[in-house]
Amino acid sequence: FRSVIGALGTFAAATAVSVATLTSHPTELRWQSAAGVGFVLSCAASSFAILGLFVRFVKLRFRLLDSLSANSYAIYLVHYGVVSWLQLALLPAAVSPQAKFALVFAGALVLSWSVASAIRRIPAVARIV
Repeated sequence: FRSVIGALGTFAAATAVSVATLTSHPTELRWQSAAGVGFVLSCAASSFAILGLFVRFVKLRFRLLDSLSANSYAIYLVHYGVVSWLQLALLPAAVSPQAKFALVFAGALVLSWSVASAIRRIPAVARIV
């Protein structure tokens, strides 16, 4: 719970500095810089607090998410090409941008995950990724 207390403390401090910057010192670079650094620290502390809470209290396991976790680095390595080619393939399609987004997102997830899972079955690749 120390991380949660730390996140709340950094959020309060960042908020106080931001309010002081906006109300009393809107043009001073050092106040603007302090507000920016406070925001970054608050975001980092909040991220660590959330991760800590999940590690501490969430004990559920799902095979699908375990597979996603195991393949995440390989997905990261191959997704750029998959996304690029899917976007290129959908350029001439006469559908809305939202539909293109949904198709590219779903296609990239399925294809990248499948490719990652397949290449991780190669022993030499599995040792690297």
